[in-house]
Amino acid sequence: MKPTLPILLTASCFLVACNRTTSPPSVAGTALDRDALATVEGHPIRLVDFQAELERRARGSADTFARPQAREALLEELVTSESIYLRAKDSGFDQRPEIARQIKRFIVERFTEEQLSDKSDPPPVSDTEIAAHYDQNASRYATPEQVRFAAIQFGFSPKGTDEKKAEVLRKVEFVLAEARTLPTSERGFGALAQRYSEDQATRYGGGDAGWLSLGDEGRWDPAVKSAAFALQKAGELSSVITTANGCYLVKLIERKEAGRRPLAEVKEAVGYQHSVAKREHIRQAFYESMKAGLKIEINRPLLDSIAAPAIQTETRPPSIPAS
Repeated sequence: MKPTLPILLTASCFLVACNRTTSPPSVAGTALDRDALATVEGHPIRLVDFQAELERRARGSADTFARPQAREALLEELVTSESIYLRAKDSGFDQRPEIARQIKRFIVERFTEEQLSDKSDPPPVSDTEIAAHYDQNASRYATPEQVRFAAIQFGFSPKGTDEKKAEVLRKVEFVLAEARTLPTSERGFGALAQRYSEDQATRYGGGDAGWLSLGDEGRWDPAVKSAAFALQKAGELSSVITTANGCYLVKLIERKEAGRRPLAEVKEAVGYQHSVAKREHIRQAFYESMKAGLKIEINRPLLDSIAAPAIQTETRPPSIPAS
């Protein structure tokens, strides 16, 4: 990011001040404005501006400008800065397109900030507003249908023989019969998963696969997900599920129907979002008020003819070979 003009000028002050031949002191009795500490080609450096800069620099170190020499040095800096500024203006520097853009951007940002300073914090959001915002944005707080299920995986190779697949199926039917005898208090498959499942991520947790939404993409085969969502009651077992890579048993642990998070649960977030929306509404209203009454024309053909900028890729220097 390029520095703004005020920063460029301030930085230049220090460079010029170090090499500048000091001008002779003002002749006693030279007429100056009552509130001007100095002038450069008739342009005053006013007391109020000097004091503002003095206070800014003295923050955190009150004794910085206790000595008269320090205050005189600061005035010398401001004289140098004003000199550079006048020379820059005489050269047309402030009319350069890139500088003019920076000045315009600075003015727009500061003016906008000042105009919105007393409006940026709207009144606290009321419970009525929160409830209305919650209802108007119902989809934002919607929760999809979810199931929590347990699974036991029995793998086989897609290229396996029919005899091998039949052997796996007999094993699955045997485990299914055993699973039906589990107590109702057993949320998943318990020790059965640890003993038979080939899914290393879930076998030691009773096959618990966690929560799954219908639209979630994950590692589970679509047939397994469909079977899990088809189960209606906790503890209900699926029939044997056969896929290209093996067989599965699925047991429903818990399900949540599609709904909406309670207002009490999201009240703080809703209040924040509505507050942000209020501030944005104020900002947009300000923008519209600034354009109101002005003749604004858009050259649509020219706008449409502008090509999208090329994507800039970061070029990194080659890495140094390891020694």
